[in-house]
Amino acid sequence: MQPRLTYKELQHKLEELSQTAYQFKEAKAMLHHSADLVDSILECSPVGIGLVENRVIKRVNSAMLKLFGFSRESDFVGKSARIIYPNEAIYHKVGEQLFNSLSSGEPASIDADFIRKDGTTFYGNLKASCPDPAHPWQNTTVVISNISWRKAAENEGLQREKLRGVLEMAGAVCHELNQPMQEAMFNCSDLLSEEALSREDLHEKATRIKAQLNRMANMTRRLMRITKYETIDYINGEKIIDIEKSSSP
Repeated sequence: MQPRLTYKELQHKLEELSQTAYQFKEAKAMLHHSADLVDSILECSPVGIGLVENRVIKRVNSAMLKLFGFSRESDFVGKSARIIYPNEAIYHKVGEQLFNSLSSGEPASIDADFIRKDGTTFYGNLKASCPDPAHPWQNTTVVISNISWRKAAENEGLQREKLRGVLEMAGAVCHELNQPMQEAMFNCSDLLSEEALSREDLHEKATRIKAQLNRMANMTRRLMRITKYETIDYINGEKIIDIEKSSSP
């Protein structure tokens, strides 16, 4: 049988319990304050932020709801992350990249296509991190932002580069063909303007015309053999394709 505590001992125990209860109350208040602070940060964020466990969505901020066209958090929470991908292939591809990055202890950053609730898609960037690389699917924090503008800018830049290449090629063709065409036309004009030409004159001018036509034929053959990109300076600071250097033998 345990000895009975004295009044003094009971009073001391009560004080210890009161102190513990006070500390617990303070810790609980601090946790609530921290949670409120986190909620405030999440709601103020302009990008979509969410918490995912085993690829199941556990929590999202309002920016994430807006990004994917959902009106209520309950439409998102508890659902598989599959709902934000257009198809199974992209879902599994992103999952594999996420797992490889997170399990190596590195944050993940992946560009992919995503799908909204109404079925429209957008090009986005997904960043993810987890506290334990040994269990990358537990408590994964994800941030998703719409970067369709960047893809559009990249496509526009690509189109601009293609157009520049076309213009450079067109300038080179005009430059190379202009001289033989002019000379051939000059000799044709001579043939048409002269009322009587000797056989020797006719043969000479026809030979010149044939030579210029052969130059143009050789030019088209070189155009069909272009395998690399080489340019030369042209008038007014422009550049044109160097057909000779760009074509293979």
